[in-house]
Amino acid sequence: MKEGIVLENVKKSFGTFKAIRDISMRIENNTAVAMLGPNGAGKTTLLRLISGIMKPTSGKVTVFGFEPWKFNRQLKMMIGMVSHNPFLYNDLTAYENLHFYGRIYDVENLNNRIDELLTKMGLEKRKNTPVKSFSRGMKQRLSIARALLNNPELLILDEPTSGLDIVGRRELLEYLNEYRDKRTVLLATHSLEEIEICDKVAIISSGQIVHFSDVDDEVERIYMEIVGRG
Repeated sequence: MKEGIVLENVKKSFGTFKAIRDISMRIENNTAVAMLGPNGAGKTTLLRLISGIMKPTSGKVTVFGFEPWKFNRQLKMMIGMVSHNPFLYNDLTAYENLHFYGRIYDVENLNNRIDELLTKMGLEKRKNTPVKSFSRGMKQRLSIARALLNNPELLILDEPTSGLDIVGRRELLEYLNEYRDKRTVLLATHSLEEIEICDKVAIISSGQIVHFSDVDDEVERIYMEIVGRG
């Protein structure tokens, strides 16, 4: 495996608004990192830069040695992403959605993989139900299954527990806690509880990384001080 995720003096502006202000960081392979910050801090923009959805205004982003905004099928096959858009087809069933994406990614033993993920996400009984009848939380769980279909090397999660009830949230975090040991995981969140499944935490405020460390007992105090200043 090539080098992990590297950002060098990365900036992203939208007109006069500076969403990301000169971020440099390095994330090693097979590390789970929480991107912790309040709404509007720049978490989603940073994940979109890493996933290749956006191109940086300046600076350099590389993922496994590739610049993600330059289309590369090999890299795309190595990334799974859960964002605010579930990327699901409402008129298709849960099974049909996963089958569609599974064929794009050439997933081996696809039917077995679909059944495995639907069971993990508690959707096995809704396998043949059109997605348009799903609740927000059910769509979110199916979106996570979609992102995991091809066992990506990098899993990017932008507030994945949004829309989930307490039980669904706990089950998802337990599953991600198992999964993170085998892959690189980036988790954007504003919940201190959710960072516990991660190895490291990057606190983001006003488009800058103001703290980057292992997850430990000091993180909550540091975060609250930063949020209080903001």
